[in-house]
Amino acid sequence: MKYASKLTSDQIKEVMEIYSPCHMDLEYRFTERHIAVSLRDREGIEESYDIDDHDIAIYDWMGDGDYLLRYRKKMLEWFGNQYAIGYLLDSC
Repeated sequence: MKYASKLTSDQIKEVMEIYSPCHMDLEYRFTERHIAVSLRDREGIEESYDIDDHDIAIYDWMGDGDYLLRYRKKMLEWFGNQYAIGYLLDSC
């Protein structure tokens, strides 16, 4: 977790706004491999996510859309070209 471990509390909240706008009760903890996030959506349904450098695992949620692309764009904005290069090299 080279990049995700550097996310600030506000950045984690911003990432979660991509996946769950108007969420509440956001809690997260850093593990060795990812950031484990739990929250409640506006209907009060609990959602769980695992954030790592280039992906977000989603549990208890069936969304469609460009969420992962928007997450990666945010990470690129925050961490620059090295983030993109790391993604390309890690994907080979």
